[in-house]
Amino acid sequence: MYKKIMLATDGSKYSEAALEEAIDVAKIFDSNVTILNVIDINNEILKVSPELSDKLALQAKEIIDKAQRKMREADIKINTVIKEGDPHEIIPQLAMQEGIDLIIMGTYGRKGLKLLLMGSVAADVVCHASCDVLVVKERVKADNRNKKYQSILVPYDGSEFSKTALEQACQIVKINQGEISVFYVIPRYEEVLEFFKTNWMKEILMCEAKAIVKQAQEVALKNGISIKTRIESENHVDAKIVEVAKKSKTDIIIMGVRGLGNLDRIIMGSVIERVIINAPCPILVIKKH
Repeated sequence: MYKKIMLATDGSKYSEAALEEAIDVAKIFDSNVTILNVIDINNEILKVSPELSDKLALQAKEIIDKAQRKMREADIKINTVIKEGDPHEIIPQLAMQEGIDLIIMGTYGRKGLKLLLMGSVAADVVCHASCDVLVVKERVKADNRNKKYQSILVPYDGSEFSKTALEQACQIVKINQGEISVFYVIPRYEEVLEFFKTNWMKEILMCEAKAIVKQAQEVALKNGISIKTRIESENHVDAKIVEVAKKSKTDIIIMGVRGLGNLDRIIMGSVIERVIINAPCPILVIKKH
């Protein structure tokens, strides 16, 4: 399923969590791992401090060496890459060139507010990557590395993208066991509902919600998996995803998104970014397969 994984690391505490998660995922899927560090060099700064380039290169090597040692101790096949450039661009570009199935990353960079930066870079990578992306803020701790992700949460809205996410969740359960919970959030339609909030309108929205949840059950059954479903009342989707994940002690959130264009980045970025920043567990973002 995930035979070629890329770990994008910058040595931060979130990247440390991503490293440990990458080891676990590689164990589950018997994957080869490419460890990548991108040296984000600002040319204007280099003009003032040219020696900084050597310092950053040495720092990159230390980060790669540390990750490499841990991977080898876990008996995982690896190769390493150090690149100079913009992480937003380099990570998805190299992943495509190398035929990577899954990018795993935490925060990337040390500037400013780390959580906001993590949201920005991770959301950019999610948007532009041609493969799935696993974003890790806190890793899932499991007694058995081959039995992780026992509680999987899939936000579902009936789109092809959420259907793909659910199908991928089913494949993970087949390999790794576990339980899938699917939920649908009734859209807020704020402007419309404030004016037309009638029982008739509520019934229409609930009928639509039930139809979407039923569709999710059918998708899972076609994949030979039984799932739990729930319908959530009107709310902001990202807030409800985080709330449900916390209450249900979710191991991993699996979401489907599209995205390559700038408009997609704006539309999905607000949701994905807030989920990445606030979720209590790793988020696996599935691209259209």
